[in-house]
Amino acid sequence: MKFLLSFLAIFSFGCINEEAPIMETQIEIDTICTDTSFNIKDFVLELHLQKIKYTDIVLRQACLETGFFTSYVWRTKNNPFGFYYDGDYILFNDWRDAVTYYKEWQDRKYKGGNYYEFLENVGYAEDTTYTERVKNINLKNLETN
Repeated sequence: MKFLLSFLAIFSFGCINEEAPIMETQIEIDTICTDTSFNIKDFVLELHLQKIKYTDIVLRQACLETGFFTSYVWRTKNNPFGFYYDGDYILFNDWRDAVTYYKEWQDRKYKGGNYYEFLENVGYAEDTTYTERVKNINLKNLETN
């Protein structure tokens, strides 16, 4: 069964100002999620509502970090981005809190430029192939309910 997810997306096209063009984006989704409490459409909407920059990249990060929203850390810690502190993954009350945390982190750390290079330079992941792996995430593999 295939679903088509439409949402308004803000693409910066290299711009770092707030006047980035808004375009309708569609993601084709071809599978159904087993977690009935989570809806990928709500996740994407929350990224946009919180004005996350480069939502397409951040969504790919969440897919990689959670194994397409199936990992133990995702299910038990509501942590879609793999954030950890003092040797353990951060526990969020709700995944929306994790999106808020990402937004605050992004606002503190990101000062412009290529977002993939930023992720490498800020040391987002220990894996030296992380950004290549993020780039290779196929959003058609997303699950929804």
